[in-house]
Amino acid sequence: MCLTPRQSVGEMSSLAPQLNLGGGIPLIMVAMRHMDEMRAQQPQGPLSRETLWQGCFQEPMPQDLAAKSQRDFNSAMYEKLLGMFQARTDDPAAPFTGMLLLSAGVRLEKALEAVSGGASFDLKDFAFPPSLTPLARLGDMAKVEREMALDLQRRGTQNALPGYRPTISFGGVGIPAEAEATVHIQDIAYMTDEDKNDFEHGRPSTMSHNLAIQAQLLCGNNDAQARQVLLSMGQSGAFLVRTLSNRTGVLQDEHSPLDIDIRREANGDVTMRYHTPPQSPLDADFTYTVTPDGQGVLTACRMQARQPQDA
Repeated sequence: MCLTPRQSVGEMSSLAPQLNLGGGIPLIMVAMRHMDEMRAQQPQGPLSRETLWQGCFQEPMPQDLAAKSQRDFNSAMYEKLLGMFQARTDDPAAPFTGMLLLSAGVRLEKALEAVSGGASFDLKDFAFPPSLTPLARLGDMAKVEREMALDLQRRGTQNALPGYRPTISFGGVGIPAEAEATVHIQDIAYMTDEDKNDFEHGRPSTMSHNLAIQAQLLCGNNDAQARQVLLSMGQSGAFLVRTLSNRTGVLQDEHSPLDIDIRREANGDVTMRYHTPPQSPLDADFTYTVTPDGQGVLTACRMQARQPQDA
């Protein structure tokens, strides 16, 4: 539901129960992608099986499915999707990979292309650009800090780069001077032994406290926006690296080298730009925009293998 545009939530809420049994999220995402054309064919009421099959696969429904149970019909659609991925490559993991990409909001056409590897991604490759954590799942500031602290000390440790220190930078229009900062999140030389121990074991520390203060200053004490920004400094904002990078031929994850630039814009939005350092073999650069109500959606994206001349 959190990937669905707000104007389509009603369609999703009626379609999900229909397709979930034996179908699941990837199938629902493909159906939602073709909702406009299916509604043009069938403007009213629950979508028929014929409309769903034709809309999703651009071919008539096999007639033997008309008398099947709903679970069997959904399973047939799911198997159809699996077969489309299997036909693209000899990689036995291709169906799983393709379904994961669909669940992340990637268009079916792009997912089919990407299972063979060597792909690149940009914003237009998403049927539904991924969102940050739904507001209903955000705890209070203390809980958000605890969750973010679990990830903080791991940033940059997977596929580590010599001499690299991950940073989180803060800036933007109309923010107080003390909110302009670049924080080296693994620079803990100033900490007491107890504080270092907390940081290294993923517990709140001086580092996480300072980042929480920075988020509040940047967001002008807008609590919902600040909580979203703070949580998204951890893996909840970096998950796209794990989801997409292996299809580029450069496998990285949410704990690989990645810097974050966080800025408050003149309209009150906060942009969170995640980007790999120049020495990384992965060229990742993507931005989430967090609106004053705390919602966050992907608004820019590039993910590809870095060419030697780019380094």
